[in-house]
Amino acid sequence: MALVLYQDTPRFDLAIRLVLVGPVSLFLFLALWFVEQGQHQDALISLGVGLFLAALFWAIFPRSYQVLEDRVRIVLGGPFSLDFTYDTIKMARVSGAWFWGVSFSTALARRHVEIVRNKGMNVAITPSNHTYFVERLSRALEEWRQRR
Repeated sequence: MALVLYQDTPRFDLAIRLVLVGPVSLFLFLALWFVEQGQHQDALISLGVGLFLAALFWAIFPRSYQVLEDRVRIVLGGPFSLDFTYDTIKMARVSGAWFWGVSFSTALARRHVEIVRNKGMNVAITPSNHTYFVERLSRALEEWRQRR
């Protein structure tokens, strides 16, 4: 098991929070409204959709970003996570430019950390401290390359 060298939490901005809470709240509100109207089947459907969206958002949005000895891990909800080994990573940088790749950003702000990969698509993340995350990842990547 690899040692966690650094861990950071994602920065969720207001717009993303609204995107997460809005649809779930809407379907839960609709479920209550349908119960009040006596339309129990529609209430169950709305409740099911609301709960499904909540579970989906919980499973796919990042909980933390980890720099490990041999890889970067994006920890998602529950048992889910994504690992990017250092042999597939070219570099990491703070970027504000347009991004083409897989985004695990939790903020609509233009600044994000871009993990440039030599195998696979680039990855964008939004840790709370962009600069320090890039420093720690770059240091871990360099140490890994020296050990190889």
